[in-house]
Amino acid sequence: MKMEKYKRRILGYLKKLKELLKSDCYKFDYILKNKEKFDVEGVYIISKPENLIPIYAGKTDTKKISGRVYDHKTLSEGSDLKGMVKNKPNFSQNIEEYNIRFMEIKNDRKRMLFENFIISALNPELNKTGRSNSKKSEKVSTNSSNKEKVL
Repeated sequence: MKMEKYKRRILGYLKKLKELLKSDCYKFDYILKNKEKFDVEGVYIISKPENLIPIYAGKTDTKKISGRVYDHKTLSEGSDLKGMVKNKPNFSQNIEEYNIRFMEIKNDRKRMLFENFIISALNPELNKTGRSNSKKSEKVSTNSSNKEKVL
């Protein structure tokens, strides 16, 4: 019974992901000039200017889509596009060229779960794959086989 529930949930996420991938693409400046249309909570994907392959997936927390777009364009932090591409020569440094697609999702938990699904399914190049240097690992001997334990 539980497996059927999981299967329905995964298929639901897959359907939403297909909708997101087929949705309209917008450039950064268009979103910033038309903030009212993008003044929503949700998830978004960013793709390179030359193709529509997602390189980053994100969600809104305290800001709306337009606020996150502004941050991605102007901030040089590690979680903002400008900061992520600054040391990558194969990425355009002109942030305005990148494409954004988004889907409105009002519920915080649903946004978080869908963002995680997107990242797991698409493995966008600029999303972090885990916490580096935040946890130490050590080899632990268990029943004569070596396993890695995360502390």
